[in-house]
Amino acid sequence: MRVFINRNLYRLLILFILMVTLVFNSGVKAGTIKIIIPEYVEVSDSRITLGDIARIEGVEGEKLAEIASVDLGQALLPGYEREIPRELISLAIQQKGYSPASFTLHMPYKVTVKTASRRVSSDTIIAFARDYLKEKVNCPAGRVEIIPRFNPPDLIIPDRDYSLEIDLMGQQELKGNVSLRVLLKIDGQVYKRVYLGFEVKLLQEVFVAKRSIKKGERLVRDDFSIETREIGSFRGELITDFNNRLVKEGIVNIPITRGSILTSYYLIIPDIVSFGDVLKAEVIVGNIRVSTLVKARENGKKGEYILVENLKTGYRFKAQVINSHLVRVIQP
Repeated sequence: MRVFINRNLYRLLILFILMVTLVFNSGVKAGTIKIIIPEYVEVSDSRITLGDIARIEGVEGEKLAEIASVDLGQALLPGYEREIPRELISLAIQQKGYSPASFTLHMPYKVTVKTASRRVSSDTIIAFARDYLKEKVNCPAGRVEIIPRFNPPDLIIPDRDYSLEIDLMGQQELKGNVSLRVLLKIDGQVYKRVYLGFEVKLLQEVFVAKRSIKKGERLVRDDFSIETREIGSFRGELITDFNNRLVKEGIVNIPITRGSILTSYYLIIPDIVSFGDVLKAEVIVGNIRVSTLVKARENGKKGEYILVENLKTGYRFKAQVINSHLVRVIQP
């Protein structure tokens, strides 16, 4: 006895068998997975997964992790929203190997996904850079004034932990006009770069001439006032103590104009070593330091190279005057 089956009915039967097989192969009973998605959610990562926006019930362990990892595409920039239709979510789940009969979606016809954000103010960035410069600027006896040249806009970033780092971009001298770059990092990767400019003023109390002082005059304390000035480039060494030997014995060699900062450049520098003085000589060769006694064969000022003679051997050589008791030779 022959049984005739309608072709359409036969196709439906085959499709039903395939769906049932797929469900059993996936290890999930039909209709047991319940996926609940609200109308509006926030995410913080750059890509959206089902687990970020949904509550998943009826499955555990590896299967839960698998379905939660369903990729729903790229998230928008922080603060922006993206709409994901119900059909797209259902299709993404099916592409993971789940049949429509194995899960139920409880959600509106679309979900609005906003990328969570946080604001990093320009004041925060500038304060971080200013503190860095204050720490790094070499101004032991003075004060530092750091003035921003411009304010960058606030940054909108993902609502995640971040760190700030300074990149000096190869700049060596941290005074005057200083440019630097602040790196904002998330998970150790650079997310934003902010370029900043500062005017860095090194301030110090200095002696300033109250009147014009002619060549040949001796220095008098009453001719100078103490003022806080920006330390820029100047000739000679800055004089901050009126009781040192250089000032007491100093005679003006170059006229000092009113309002000028007092430095050694204007003075006749006295000899601190005289011919015949017995001195200690340091000879430094690499990491080796040897000292001996020598006799000065010339007068010398601080920093000058003079001829000296070894007291034991009579050997003569040039050495730099360090102070009134010491000369030094440095050899590579």
